[in-house]
Amino acid sequence: MMPKHDQDIENVRKSVGWVYDDLRWVTEKEAATAQRERRELLDFLQDRVNFSFSGTKPHTGSLSRGCRICGEGFWSCMFINQLCSADCFFCPQDRKVTKDDLPCTGHGMVFREMEDYVDFLAYAGYRGVGFSGGEPLLAFDKLLAYIKRIRERHGNDLYLWLYTNGDLVDQEKLITLRDHGLNEIRFNICADNYGLESVKKAVGVIDTVTVEIPAIPEDFETVKKSMALMQELGVSHLNLHQLLVTMYNYRELKARNYTFLHQESISVLESELTALRLMKYAVENNITLPINYCNSFYKSQFQVKGNRERIASPVMEEREELTEAGYIRKLEVQGEGEAGSMVRGHELQKFDLGGCHLVVSYYEPSLKSALASPETGPGSFTLIQDKIAIGRILSARLELTEAVAINGFYQLFFEKKDETTVRRDLLANCQAKTRDDLRNMMETINRIISLEKYEQTGKGFPDIY
Repeated sequence: MMPKHDQDIENVRKSVGWVYDDLRWVTEKEAATAQRERRELLDFLQDRVNFSFSGTKPHTGSLSRGCRICGEGFWSCMFINQLCSADCFFCPQDRKVTKDDLPCTGHGMVFREMEDYVDFLAYAGYRGVGFSGGEPLLAFDKLLAYIKRIRERHGNDLYLWLYTNGDLVDQEKLITLRDHGLNEIRFNICADNYGLESVKKAVGVIDTVTVEIPAIPEDFETVKKSMALMQELGVSHLNLHQLLVTMYNYRELKARNYTFLHQESISVLESELTALRLMKYAVENNITLPINYCNSFYKSQFQVKGNRERIASPVMEEREELTEAGYIRKLEVQGEGEAGSMVRGHELQKFDLGGCHLVVSYYEPSLKSALASPETGPGSFTLIQDKIAIGRILSARLELTEAVAINGFYQLFFEKKDETTVRRDLLANCQAKTRDDLRNMMETINRIISLEKYEQTGKGFPDIY
């Protein structure tokens, strides 16, 4: 098995198929240059801003309550409709839709009835809902009905916010939304050439008014000038997102000659540097508007982690454990000719590992709606509460057949030894007699290290490649 760096590149290559060779991926030289600039920016910001969620999310001032809920995994993103009044080049969704479909969530839950969604919120233990689209204000009556029913069922326990491009915002709608219980409104001002008229209407009506935009490299100077204006207007927060690549927007992003990164959520290099430069500018110019950089690595690490943790308990078996990353870990020790024994991680040191095999499995806990056909696809799901199914999907499985390899697994994830030390110890203690033996052990080491994503969340910013 290849090293993690190469494995990530290969995984991205497979995920995008033939399109891979048609896109501009970062080169080693570009990566080294970008890594240096990013390090300089982060060093400048280090003692001047806050870093939340294991250092993956830098922000000046405080985060909005909605952003906190999101990072902790207690956020349900409800796509109330699919139609939109704008045509933003960076939109990750299909902009060619001509009719609305059923409301759904970011996790693929589809709901025919509003009451099913309200039940789902209660079952899954969410603390916040963000209403998105499309443009949610195109489905204004439906939006109000959802907010009203959620408030009737959950009172003020849930924090509710809305994403909008502002096209359809007026005073009457804002007052109605506030009176129905909307806590926060987030404006994508890119859709209106960075105009702030809609934002101005909302300030003083909705408690929290946020501007949430992608960090577009070409618009750096425009956003610089806008930040002071936002502060003067009384905007509560500015959220900067890293541009993400999807099947619906990659042509537009390619046309702008952006550089793409080999990450689980494929993202744009220049967008990250733009966001950090904007934060540096804000600090240097005493702009006190709270600014939050929401990057793709943070999203992949934390937005889904809390969701897994919340729903894991009902699908865990005895002696299974939940990892820091929110996956269910199953360890089974097998002796020759013997049935396997389930063990917990700390119990491995009690076993005589000579002649034993260790089977390591990781499962992702998941919820599905009945409309999402829970009876099909990978994993085993059980229908609960009529319309919701819960289950687990096998994410990874590795069988370790040598005591030295099992010990390396234990050292890495339970003794928390660093990767370099574990590699050195395994190679020093393995009884390799041939080049093939040595090659096999090195592949085993790489396989063990590749399990890190299921064991623990990342910290800081990932390497650029």
